[in-house]
Amino acid sequence: LLLPENIFELNFIDLFAGSGVVALNTLAKSITLNEPDAFLYGAFNALSTTPPETAWNMVMSVVDKYGLNPENEQGYYLCRSEYNSIPYEKRVTEYWYWGVALVYHSFNRSTLQHNRNHDFNAPFGFFKCDIEKSKKRFMPFAERLYSGNFDFLGLDFREVLSGNLQSDTFLYVDPPYLTGVATYNKRWTEQDEIDLYAMSDVCTKKGIKWLLSNAIKNNGSYNRILRVWLSDHKHTYKVFRLNREYTTSNFRRKNNGKTVEIMVKNY
Repeated sequence: LLLPENIFELNFIDLFAGSGVVALNTLAKSITLNEPDAFLYGAFNALSTTPPETAWNMVMSVVDKYGLNPENEQGYYLCRSEYNSIPYEKRVTEYWYWGVALVYHSFNRSTLQHNRNHDFNAPFGFFKCDIEKSKKRFMPFAERLYSGNFDFLGLDFREVLSGNLQSDTFLYVDPPYLTGVATYNKRWTEQDEIDLYAMSDVCTKKGIKWLLSNAIKNNGSYNRILRVWLSDHKHTYKVFRLNREYTTSNFRRKNNGKTVEIMVKNY
């Protein structure tokens, strides 16, 4: 992952934690997961204090109550409707496990998809759910959160980067892709992109190390803002290119094939 050799001496902040996979597998002096999505933030907090088997039983209590399975469309939509009737603040804290049960039976099983009214609106995933496979993914994740010593933030990245960060901070920066078509990319704007790079430059001047992941080209579209920023700093930052093929990964893609993903570091 191109992490600094002295990562054990640094305070690691995952600026866009998402699934948490990077932060949870990093050995640093301290680890902070920042996730502005309220549901994920609530789930992280809950799982860090709930024994994994108890947490899974909470998810299964929803599955059993509504008879959720790969064919029960009616049960899924009833479950979704009653979940959405709960005030949003309670949904993302007290009832995080209800959201997890829905995600596992939805069309897109990797995202808790909300509309602008904060209603979970993902359609039913016919024959997509395998609850035993879901448990195999859930349990190691829950065990890591429960057994580890993590801090959690639910802030906009600008709030984190404008805070009192010390020189022993290390930032892992994996923002939504400006050219992405996945649900979690849709609310990321050009202004967000511009602000992120400007604030990354400020961190560099302060001696704060960071590693950034992004895509120069995605599904046939170029990230112009990223290209200009890299060009302006070609003698300052190191760029590592990773070429991957995404020809069948998402039904919304134009399937233009080659995606050029990169890692950028300032050390």
